[in-house]
Amino acid sequence: MVNALRYGSALLLTFFTSFLQAYEVRVEFSGLRREQTAAAAPRFTAFKAEPFTMKVIVSGAQTKPPVDIDGLRNFRVTGPSVSTRMQMINGQFSSEFMHIYELEALQEGTYSVGPINVEGKAATPAYEIVVRSRTPTDSPAGGEDEASAQRAGECFAQLTLSQTTAVVDEPVVLSVHLYERGSVFTPQIEQFPSTGLIVKEGPHDISRTENIQGKEYRVRELQFLIFPQQAGVIQIPPLRVQYRLPTTAAHRQRDFFGDVFDAFMGPQLKQITSRTNSLTLTVTPLPPHQGAVDGVGNFTRFEAQFEKSDLVLNEPVRMTLTLEGLGSFDHIATPKLTLPEGCRAYESKNEVHHDLSQGIVPGSKQFEFVLQVGKAGRITIPAQSFTYFDPSHHSYRTLVTTPQELTVVAPVGAIASAVTQTPPATSTKEPAPPEPPPTGTDIHFIEEEAPVQETGKTNVPFALFILLLFMPAIFIAPRIWKKYKQESSWSRRKKFSKVQLSGALQNAIERQDGAAACRVFIGFFAHVNKESEHLITHDWIEATLRVQQWQDEEIVRFLAYLDECAGMAYTTTKKDAVARKILLHQGEKWLECLIATQGAKS
Repeated sequence: MVNALRYGSALLLTFFTSFLQAYEVRVEFSGLRREQTAAAAPRFTAFKAEPFTMKVIVSGAQTKPPVDIDGLRNFRVTGPSVSTRMQMINGQFSSEFMHIYELEALQEGTYSVGPINVEGKAATPAYEIVVRSRTPTDSPAGGEDEASAQRAGECFAQLTLSQTTAVVDEPVVLSVHLYERGSVFTPQIEQFPSTGLIVKEGPHDISRTENIQGKEYRVRELQFLIFPQQAGVIQIPPLRVQYRLPTTAAHRQRDFFGDVFDAFMGPQLKQITSRTNSLTLTVTPLPPHQGAVDGVGNFTRFEAQFEKSDLVLNEPVRMTLTLEGLGSFDHIATPKLTLPEGCRAYESKNEVHHDLSQGIVPGSKQFEFVLQVGKAGRITIPAQSFTYFDPSHHSYRTLVTTPQELTVVAPVGAIASAVTQTPPATSTKEPAPPEPPPTGTDIHFIEEEAPVQETGKTNVPFALFILLLFMPAIFIAPRIWKKYKQESSWSRRKKFSKVQLSGALQNAIERQDGAAACRVFIGFFAHVNKESEHLITHDWIEATLRVQQWQDEEIVRFLAYLDECAGMAYTTTKKDAVARKILLHQGEKWLECLIATQGAKS
């Protein structure tokens, strides 16, 4: 009895093992289109840079068998991932091992995949896969029929360039055409790579419909403005497009719970990934040119504007240069101004106005400066120029502004040195006495019968005497009062001590106010030399310090220090707090030098 059971178990085990080893292999592709050919080998069409799935299903094996596939070296392979399913139904045991490969062809051509070897034996024939780029006339991926595609949805994208050749920094329009048909949910395109390019997003709401081989597509166009930054061949790789489609009955097992879920929550969605085509942009360097090149693009206007044209000596005035056209405004540097002698300019701010949300349209950039004119009279600001390379005409062009004329007057009460701007010379000579009036008498006033009068003193009425005495004061007093009002607080003080100067400078340092620090030095010169602050200019200070026997290097450094302090007030570019404090603390050294040479009451 025991032997019978032993032999029966062995026989059953042998039968069961033999049954499990009799396995079958089948292959499933998704994301490919099967071609109808008379060839023995199955033939499929794949699209370049679009991934597809290959499933190798081995049924009836007791353990996971080794699987080897020939020809995968021609593809980018992700996987395999292996899933196992075993079940016993009505005493029948079944097993299934699924090997899933994600494949992607990077080059066009015809490739052979297979045969598929299981445990060293060929279990399937070879499969022929033709790889090419997708076009709008292609049918839906996966070989689905028209009704299924319309019901499930279809989505793909294409890249186009406005031109295939460009020069460095030339604006080029890149368009992404997104084709949709049927039920497509949340299509997304990955971020555009910017290697060797500057990319600006354009309009995203350009929509239209397009009929391709009798199929109606919704087409959404996304535009980008790109600027190549280096010469050579730039490869624009395919962009990944991801979207979701409803899962149809053919793609999932139908059951009661799935039908209830669809009825209440809507259809289940599956993630689909595809890729666009790739592009090539050939970039050439700019042609040789003598002189500076300010930009690349198509520019139409370059204009200069002044806040006002009537100025007081050394009064700051805002000057704005406006450039209009289509180009890489972010790469256009602030122009170098051409100014007459006696004018100084400080850079203020730059603003770019280029709204691409409504289309690839021209924009503008404004360069703002603050000017100071230190010379009275009619001053002509010469024309400013902007030289750029125009790719449409393949030539260099120059835009020129219109010369502007400014009228600069000396402040009320200023003396004639405002024109020459030289410090008053110190002289010890006594002023020359005025020349006596002529003693001759006009003969027409000689009286023929004049009465004889005695020679003696002439009595002047007292009221007339008082009037003559105060007559000069009546005319001079208004001028003295106006000049008194124009003098700064420094000039009106009787005592101008070193303590006051140091205190005012320390106050400016604590507030990090460069303009206040500059006014301390200007007020000092005005007080010591008894001049109006409006007359204290760079040339005036330079001449005065030369009289005090300052070295040329020290004069240049001191004037540069005043320029930096004044620049804090006129520009919107902020230095960091530490740099501003270091700059202002340098004023303490310059103040000591000026007090030692110019003199001040301690």
